[in-house]
Amino acid sequence: MRSVNFGPVSIQLARRRTRTSGLARRVTPKPRDVQRALDFLRGPHLEGDGQQPSVKMAAAVEAARRRDSEAQTLADVVANTTWYHTIELPGGVVTNGTHDLRALVPRVGLPDDLGGQRALDVATFNGFWAFELERRGASVVAIDLPTIAALDLPPAVRQIVLNEEWDVALGRPFEVAAHALKSKVERRVVSVYDLDPAEIGTFDFVYSGDVLLHLAAPMLALHRMRAVASGRVVIVDRFDPDAHGQMVRYRGGWTSLDWWAPSLEVLVQWVLDAGFRNVRVHDAFQVTNAATSAPGFWRAVIHAEV
Repeated sequence: MRSVNFGPVSIQLARRRTRTSGLARRVTPKPRDVQRALDFLRGPHLEGDGQQPSVKMAAAVEAARRRDSEAQTLADVVANTTWYHTIELPGGVVTNGTHDLRALVPRVGLPDDLGGQRALDVATFNGFWAFELERRGASVVAIDLPTIAALDLPPAVRQIVLNEEWDVALGRPFEVAAHALKSKVERRVVSVYDLDPAEIGTFDFVYSGDVLLHLAAPMLALHRMRAVASGRVVIVDRFDPDAHGQMVRYRGGWTSLDWWAPSLEVLVQWVLDAGFRNVRVHDAFQVTNAATSAPGFWRAVIHAEV
């Protein structure tokens, strides 16, 4: 026996020989199906029509889109753009998003009045939440990634994206919506991992929706959000209702770019451990996919402060 002293507490540790041979025989990593991740990337969840143009063609495709948009009505432009978010635009035009989040706005618990406040929308994508924050009076900065390859992909998937020249720019739907709404939201190409108050400033209000599940390092992302937050924070993200206590299911980013499915307890603990205070669960709900009518995963709405 040996004794380890932690101040007034002394713990007796027994010396035991660890048997690893039997354990090693029981642990066999499963091979991953790269094609499943690639099918998701080539589907309607991102931009394009399911067949991503190559990098060599991207500039020509974008130039043609811009020329055509000058002569088209807003409805024509919207109809020829692939949407993730359902967004209401002027003239009764509504984008045909695969995710209609409008009914969830009351459940998220955003402040009614953000006038005079600076707000951050993390991973804005088509901009639904950024525009909602702006509608409530905030001066909004919306951050997102430049291209598909910049997503937190498993290395094998990222290499195929680069080799096959599928690495196209993101942000076209946001530009269309922002122009139609005459929005002043500032979209900046910044990874959540690179948030730095010296570069981007600090924010009275930070919103993060469906971000942590898509990241290989969710705690690092929360630390970086904490670094630029100066007031209230709302984090909406995935949890596994069948997981309890300190359980986190590892998914590895191979299916739907999902890396983790934590228990609700772990999700809340992540936020607290990142340095936020007054952490509480505001609501929890399950979202149905608007395109397939299939039930989606469970999300929790977490409110916190700095």
